[in-house]
Amino acid sequence: MIEFTSRKLTQEAAELYKKRHDDLINNMPDVIMVFDREHRHLYVNPAVLEQTGIEPEKFIGKTHAEMGFPKGICDFLEEAIEKGKFRATIGKDAAIMDKLARLSPKKAAETIAKQMGDLLG
Repeated sequence: MIEFTSRKLTQEAAELYKKRHDDLINNMPDVIMVFDREHRHLYVNPAVLEQTGIEPEKFIGKTHAEMGFPKGICDFLEEAIEKGKFRATIGKDAAIMDKLARLSPKKAAETIAKQMGDLLG
């Protein structure tokens, strides 16, 4: 009886962890994608809709090339996948802000706020 209860608590804890993990990934503002060895999308989080205007479900089972992305972007992303990179940023500004956000999140937020303020007047 005690072993059964312990197993049940472990299962409940694992389910709670998975739910929290899924909630975190699905609510991230950054686009998160998971690929197979042939560069096909296995998972795409909801942030992709805001970034591309394409529903996440439309990516599943397709490569970026099959989705109609420009060749340069496809080549860049395929190379990142082949090299096993966990992060891939497109564009000089995105790469700089990515590094700044990891080194100094507060400075990155201040920089973005200033740029937005300059844009909005």
